[in-house]
Amino acid sequence: MRVTLKSRADLPFVLERMKELQFKWVQFEINWEDVEPERGQRKWGELDDSISALSTAGLNLLVTIQAAPSWARSPGSDQSVEGPPAAPKDYAEFVAAFTERYKGKIQAIEVWSAPNVWFKWGREPIDAGRYMGILCSAYSAAKRIDPRVVIVSAGLEPTMIRDTGVAVDDASYLGSMYAAGAKNCSDAVGAYPVGYNNPPDKKFGYVNPAEPSFKNQPSFFFRDTMDRYRQVMTANGDSSKRIWPIRFGWASDQNPSPGYEYAKDVSREEQAEYLFKAYQTERALGKTGPMFADNLNMALVEPTNEQAVYSLWLKDGPMLAYETLKKIQPNQ
Repeated sequence: MRVTLKSRADLPFVLERMKELQFKWVQFEINWEDVEPERGQRKWGELDDSISALSTAGLNLLVTIQAAPSWARSPGSDQSVEGPPAAPKDYAEFVAAFTERYKGKIQAIEVWSAPNVWFKWGREPIDAGRYMGILCSAYSAAKRIDPRVVIVSAGLEPTMIRDTGVAVDDASYLGSMYAAGAKNCSDAVGAYPVGYNNPPDKKFGYVNPAEPSFKNQPSFFFRDTMDRYRQVMTANGDSSKRIWPIRFGWASDQNPSPGYEYAKDVSREEQAEYLFKAYQTERALGKTGPMFADNLNMALVEPTNEQAVYSLWLKDGPMLAYETLKKIQPNQ
């Protein structure tokens, strides 16, 4: 399950829900810039509490490490959005310190998040080769300390755009990653196969006359995203590696933020059905790693965040989808 942790105050709710769901895996993000705002001055306090509490509860942890601090960024990087480090070794040093501190308590690290879109890449030219420098450096650094930790390549934002100043098609970007050595620098491939308003078992070409929008490209379909990645992996001799859907789901909201209009097309009943079916389908294939439904509690922790439309728990209680996930056995 994908969760939002902003402070120690969020832990009791998350721990209680994970116990109730019986899920084994939890994913959350940390911003490197928050932990190390000045070079070498790391503030682990709240992170210590979160990881200790989650680990003590018997949960497996996938932690996404993103958002380089300003001191590590390129001079031309847009500081108003998240961006990568100028030098991969700086990120690798942080990953090494993180792995050393939490060895045995974390099971997996996602190296960055959505490097194929401008707002995660500091509005710098999007470059899979540059990302691979970060991934390979982090992989080596973490493995030297804990050979058992699973290194997951960054989930990519589904998009069909091909503009290095804005976004790069995710499957094409993954192909470029492989050309630069992805096979030997990760243990799993991260994915963000958001389903928009389309069922998880439908592919590009499916049209619902009642809701014709968000049908005109494969990136709007959960199934297409997963299949396109597997095709790239197979073409690069890496078909045995598993895809980890780190962020996937179906938003359901009748008053979403601009750009999330597809949430109006997904009823709460459909949201529950689609999530349940996605888990069933991927498990049946036997080629998928842990799956992280998006998102347990964002509507409670960050209610103004536009992605709170994915939250499975609202101020007035759980969504039907949350209740439905209780039926998945054994849970992830």
